[in-house]
Amino acid sequence: GSAATARYQFACNLEPGVGDVDLGNRTGVPVVGRLIGEQFVLPMYVNTGARSLGDMQACVLFSPSLIRFLSATPAAAWPGATLSLQDSGSQVCLTANNPTSRVTGVIHIVDLVVSTLTAVGQVDINVRINRLFSTGASPVELTSAFSVSKAAKVSFLISDGSGRTKRDLSVRSPSHARHTRAAACSVLPCDVCPSARPPGDTDGSCEFDGGDVTYLLGYLTESLFNFQLPTGQTLASKLTAYQRSALDADGNTLVNTGDLYFAQRVNLRLLNFLTSPVIVPVQNVQASCLLLINATLQSANGSSPDNTELFVDISLPFDPTFSQQQKFDRSVFIRGSLLKSAKSIAVEGGVVQASRYSDGVFGVEAQFEVNVSDIGVSFLQVTYDGNNRTGPARSVAFLGSSASPFSHQLAFGADVSVFSQRISFATNAGFNSFKTINNTLKSSDCSINTRPEFNSTLYSVPVLEDALVGATVFFATAVDRDTGTNAQLSYSILSNQTIPFNIAASSGAITLTSSLDREGEVSYMFTVVARDFSINNPLSTSATIVINVVDVNDNPPIINALPASVSVAENVPAGHLLLTVNATDADTGTNSNLSFVLVSAVPRGWIALNSSGAVYTTKQLDREAISSVLLQIAVQDAGVPVQTANASLSVIILDVNDNVPVFTAPAGNSAAIATSEKTPLGQVLYVFNATDNDQSTNFSTVVFELVAGNENATFQLSPESGVLTLAKSLDFENQTMFNISVRATNPAPFSPTSLKAETRSLLVIVTDVNEHRPVFSQPSYSVSLSEAAGVGNLTLRVFASDSDGTRAAILYEIVSGDPSSTFSIDNTTGVVTNAKLLDYETVRQYSITVRATEMSALPLSRDVTLTITVLPVNEAKPTFSQRVYASSISENTTIGTSVLEVYANDTDSGVH
Repeated sequence: GSAATARYQFACNLEPGVGDVDLGNRTGVPVVGRLIGEQFVLPMYVNTGARSLGDMQACVLFSPSLIRFLSATPAAAWPGATLSLQDSGSQVCLTANNPTSRVTGVIHIVDLVVSTLTAVGQVDINVRINRLFSTGASPVELTSAFSVSKAAKVSFLISDGSGRTKRDLSVRSPSHARHTRAAACSVLPCDVCPSARPPGDTDGSCEFDGGDVTYLLGYLTESLFNFQLPTGQTLASKLTAYQRSALDADGNTLVNTGDLYFAQRVNLRLLNFLTSPVIVPVQNVQASCLLLINATLQSANGSSPDNTELFVDISLPFDPTFSQQQKFDRSVFIRGSLLKSAKSIAVEGGVVQASRYSDGVFGVEAQFEVNVSDIGVSFLQVTYDGNNRTGPARSVAFLGSSASPFSHQLAFGADVSVFSQRISFATNAGFNSFKTINNTLKSSDCSINTRPEFNSTLYSVPVLEDALVGATVFFATAVDRDTGTNAQLSYSILSNQTIPFNIAASSGAITLTSSLDREGEVSYMFTVVARDFSINNPLSTSATIVINVVDVNDNPPIINALPASVSVAENVPAGHLLLTVNATDADTGTNSNLSFVLVSAVPRGWIALNSSGAVYTTKQLDREAISSVLLQIAVQDAGVPVQTANASLSVIILDVNDNVPVFTAPAGNSAAIATSEKTPLGQVLYVFNATDNDQSTNFSTVVFELVAGNENATFQLSPESGVLTLAKSLDFENQTMFNISVRATNPAPFSPTSLKAETRSLLVIVTDVNEHRPVFSQPSYSVSLSEAAGVGNLTLRVFASDSDGTRAAILYEIVSGDPSSTFSIDNTTGVVTNAKLLDYETVRQYSITVRATEMSALPLSRDVTLTITVLPVNEAKPTFSQRVYASSISENTTIGTSVLEVYANDTDSGVH
């Protein structure tokens, strides 16, 4: 504002020339003012033009009483550099080498880390280049080549917070400003902030910091050129409404260097923003009839400020008679302290030290007796450090515009004291107040009728739901400190619903007009209004009445949707939860606390019920032992008298295939049967039988199957009945026995996989049947025997065999062809011999029938022909038929003519 004048020195931190060195930020303020004990980074730049930097040596000179050099780090913009240091206390010399560098132009070579000490003052840092060479086989000394300065200097002030820190300011467009914090959006300015936008946010980053000070500086710089430069045109075209408001940091409607000076000090935590000033003149609607002045101070980080005092200047319009000043002096300040002689006598009014409320809010309340227009209100802010020290840099006057015309033609002047330190505020000429109000009503002329008051704004009233109609449940009474009719009160009820209550207008007694039902309506809320009988300015007050209907145990519990039955598999473990019985009680509190009781369980010992209604198994169920359990359940509340409800629940035990079929036939692990090889097909040989203790049809049905020993599918087993029948003919001669295995299971979908099925063995013995006659070794036998052979000389064996499996013994006998028993046969061996002498001349050939018979119960026999030919021997002499034969023959008988026939006879045969 116009409360102070100031001079500013602008140091332009332009790009270093070729061969030159520079310290500090390349844009904005090179080095901002610092507080004592603060650590910061100081960047160093060199400009090598078109050549790359390969080697340099520079010395940094500084005051060791003000700052301390901590370290130096090669910058990332000059990769591959090596750095060595030599620190002598007031001078640090740096030697840097980077023979492979290819970086040209302005190079950020190193970051110096510096810390301020405990003293305040101006710091001058000088940099002197001793050596600066390019890279390459023939390095060029860059400073000689370009004939430019080899030194650079930067200055800044160290402050302890009691005074302004001066800084060199760079003339830079805000668009060049670098922000080290993260903005709320990617492109500034941000249209929307994640929270309330702070005051002073000139760059639109949703935060206030040094970037906003730099932006304000750039704005003022561009304004010097009427925003005609390209950067200024860009700035003006992108400026938003909230940025324009933020540029006026001190709120005096003008954007000038005063805003810059103020914003700098806020950024250094020396001052605070003034926000939300509210001034309310004396009004009848104010029960206290007071002048109210409130203002909020906000620090740079958005928090409420500490170590701050706020003073309010009240400047009255010019009155040569000083009558308004006299009225002002009769005013009583209820909040805030009027400072005597703090204000220049040239301007009527006074300075009031505002009361601190909370969260940075300061206020003044006064029974104000000045009723004129154009009363000026301004604010004076003074801060102090941790040692309670203050100074000019920690003070600011929030006045109106410093441009004429002025509402107050005389100069502003005020003196305040903070911790016995005097702070003066003054302008060289007239001034405008920060705000102007018209106060048309004096507090003394304001109605003194006070508002009635309840001792609470909210009453909570418990009422039993069985309260009698007409009973008084509460007295809603207010107090009015007035007298007479202003103190007489009338009570009424305001409610937007129909309620069963009425109020006595004179006493405030609230009575019950109809029965209550806690289950129908839990509470009633309405407003009781107390109004006084003031004729000119009747006032009223109100209180909220909440009638809480207190429960009475008038409702029994209700069991919710309990099924008639519930099913559970018999294999669930003990403790398995079947279901939870739920019940509700329309009552509340203890009256609705429910517990469950198992009245009975038939049969007992299998199912239990806990007090929470959980129905669970107490042990492993067995469907083969029980099929269901009938439960009688009761639920009761904890009210008085106790209310109960009952229900029944049938628990049906579902069968689980937990038993395998058990054979009853055969009873043991195996059995044996015998059957003839002549057994007809389809004949029942054996009946397997098994039982299953499971109860359901699917789980108790038994299925039989042949699993082994049924060679050539000889047998057929009925899966359902277990009947074993003959499927193919038996043959004792091929196989005498079968050892078959039969398994009993449940039908395929229901067979338990976790249990092993039983298997039984059946030995089927095939018995032989005499079905084959003996067979001789050849179809017929023949032999020749000389008649001269002696008895027993004939040895011939006939042989027959039996193809039945029993291989029965054979009995041999001669059944025909030997009536004279000339021959004999061994009954067991079949050896045939001649029992008598043979005579060729009697019987030349024998055709004998030999029979072979099985020695068995049902013997079979077979015959074979034995031909015996008798061979003759030369045992007789030939004999003529007569001893003498005589014949005559003619002499002319031809040759060959038979003349005589003689006859001889030989009893032998054949050639004999």
